[in-house]
Amino acid sequence: MTLRVLEVVSSFYPNVGGSETFTGELSSILTSKFGVECLVLHSERAGARDGERQHGSAKTVSFSPDFSLSTTPLALGWYRQTLNLLSDFNPDLVHASVPLPGLPDVVGWVARKKRIPFVLTYHNDIVGWNPVQSWMALCYNASLGRATRHGAAKIVVDAREYARSSAWLAPHQYKTLSILPGIADEFLRPSPRLTFDERGGDIVFIGRLEPGAAYKGLPILLKALRVLLNDLPALRLTVIGSGTWERKYRDAAERLHVGKAVTFMGGILRERLLSVLRTHKVLVLPSTSRAEGFGIVLVEAQSQGLPVVATKIGGLASAMIDGKTGALVSPHEPIPLANAIRKILSDSDLWSRCSERALEFSKGFSWERVAREYLSVFNDVLAESRGGTQTAIVRENPSKRID
Repeated sequence: MTLRVLEVVSSFYPNVGGSETFTGELSSILTSKFGVECLVLHSERAGARDGERQHGSAKTVSFSPDFSLSTTPLALGWYRQTLNLLSDFNPDLVHASVPLPGLPDVVGWVARKKRIPFVLTYHNDIVGWNPVQSWMALCYNASLGRATRHGAAKIVVDAREYARSSAWLAPHQYKTLSILPGIADEFLRPSPRLTFDERGGDIVFIGRLEPGAAYKGLPILLKALRVLLNDLPALRLTVIGSGTWERKYRDAAERLHVGKAVTFMGGILRERLLSVLRTHKVLVLPSTSRAEGFGIVLVEAQSQGLPVVATKIGGLASAMIDGKTGALVSPHEPIPLANAIRKILSDSDLWSRCSERALEFSKGFSWERVAREYLSVFNDVLAESRGGTQTAIVRENPSKRID
């Protein structure tokens, strides 16, 4: 009997981001390697594709929005559309991913009404980037988000530390599990690791350049760069990512008199990203908010032998080993950030040790391992919903409960 899973995420390809990549990779592996029938349901901004499509080995379908509330697409007809889709696809289980609210909440609610088991992957807290956004996030978390978390049979988080520190997950620790995410196979394929001297690039930053991703902390990194240039004048920063705030960040670099030391590459394809990572010395992710969940880009960078510097926030501590594969510093503080970067770049022996450990650390982040752990969770939820009669699907690599 084929397991049928409806995967729900607000945004999906061609949009690119953490939740899009997570849903795309997981659904493809579940379908191609484990014989699960996955259908990815998503909502897109106005003008995006509609109808059923194929992404990798999993089919996708979209519900068009009528309007957007901030960055969240919404539609009044989604309740009826969800009823029809659940009737047509007849899933054994619904698996939704947040942080972007809206469609996952609607589908989760309808699934519970139809007694279809519902599993929630909670990548990070929903927070705002200005007072209005923060107020909207609070209202969501205290109402619709609360109902979604309450109704989930299991809640999966990327990092146990993040779950323990989340006020919104506090009432649900008894049903919260941790499954570390994966990175694409291309990152895990063996390739020659360039030495410190063979890498022509210095610092690399990866993140969307738009209001909703302001928490990535690029302004803090630009200020740290200004400090670093005092004693490392040849230092250069490469910024990968695109968005409506690119001009704003370019202007900020000019005001700080570091513009000539910064290269904005825009958005690039994965093949080009691999090349850039392999030829740089350190990746920096100076996030400033709990909107940052696991920070998978840290693992991607380490898979190419880059030490990483990140901040003590969200789930970033689980995506590296502080003092072994890089360094963790306090958020919002350019000088400690600059000091951590300087320490790694000024000592080639330290860099080499961190690089080797980073490469080894990243080897456990395969999507096949992730898929096995999710299948174990799905199996447990189905067994509970059917009175313990569900035949085991996968039992390897059991997930860890949050104690």
